[in-house]
Amino acid sequence: MKAVVGVGFMHTCEVGLDLFVRLAFPDSEVVLVHAVESVLPDGGFLPEGSMSPIAEIQRQRREDGERRMSELATELEAKGLRSKSVSVFGKPSHMITEVASAEGADLIVAGSGRKGSLASFIMGSVTRALVVDSKHSILVGKQASGEGTLDAVLATDHSEYADGCVDLLVRLAPRLGKVTVVCADTTDERVREALDEEAPGDSTHADVLAQRNEAVCKKVTPICSKTESVVVTGSANEVISSVMARTEAGLLILGAHGHGYLERLVMGSTAMHMVGNEPWNVLVLRT
Repeated sequence: MKAVVGVGFMHTCEVGLDLFVRLAFPDSEVVLVHAVESVLPDGGFLPEGSMSPIAEIQRQRREDGERRMSELATELEAKGLRSKSVSVFGKPSHMITEVASAEGADLIVAGSGRKGSLASFIMGSVTRALVVDSKHSILVGKQASGEGTLDAVLATDHSEYADGCVDLLVRLAPRLGKVTVVCADTTDERVREALDEEAPGDSTHADVLAQRNEAVCKKVTPICSKTESVVVTGSANEVISSVMARTEAGLLILGAHGHGYLERLVMGSTAMHMVGNEPWNVLVLRT
């Protein structure tokens, strides 16, 4: 497992990094990336060695970033994790994605900050851009993860894309406690009709979803201590939120989007809602 972590100075990345450590992916390596943003109107950079005040700001930002990465590398080493640091110049979200592609990373790790009197979680511009534009899976830390294994909720619509995301999760092999597999029995008639056509004999679309949920539970057994299957009637956002609240799980896992009708209907907007508007940690999988 190779993870790329964008390093800034708001300490939100530490929440994501702590979450990554707690998930205990096998054979983990972390690539710390600090991107120096341009202060010039055209978005460019002055050459190294220039005596301009702007160039001095560039140098100072790079040095500050390298110092911060060095601190994090020491912390990771103490936890038994290998790491390396990369300092780059450019738009952070773009450069983090570029480094992730160049490194062949499995995952990008980011964090969201807590803002406002209601302790709501707001995605920063870098995290939002990564979630929207990156083709990599992304782990977004929002809450302190504590110690021990995490219980998780795995949301699926049983589309081909979502099934591929489950396969990817098993290959990544995080260490999890209880995994609750949840599927929303949507009220959309087109979805129900499509599932009813697949149901054998006197079975219904609900029976099909329950059987598929049980199949996913069996598939994730190697990476968790126990499983639970939940099929609830309602919209995806409402169903996932209610299950997260009931189980008090420390992580929500779901696919980002797919290409067919079911995927667009259920998973696309749901992933963005869960990352941008809800308080829990989220692992967004992309195949």
